[in-house]
Amino acid sequence: MAFYSKLTLALKDRCDIASSDVMISLLINSDEDWSFGLGKAQFLTGELGTSTERPQ
Repeated sequence: MAFYSKLTLALKDRCDIASSDVMISLLINSDEDWSFGLGKAQFLTGELGTSTERPQ
């Protein structure tokens, strides 16, 4: 609950968005749940690297 409170306070302070205008929805997903266009699941096809990979 602290996260929601801190987030709405930050939005009010930084962006002047009222807490009554904020809706937060969190869900767990995995690589196969993402597509960044072209009808492909780029995490599964290897077109996107992981956050631990570094460019050469």
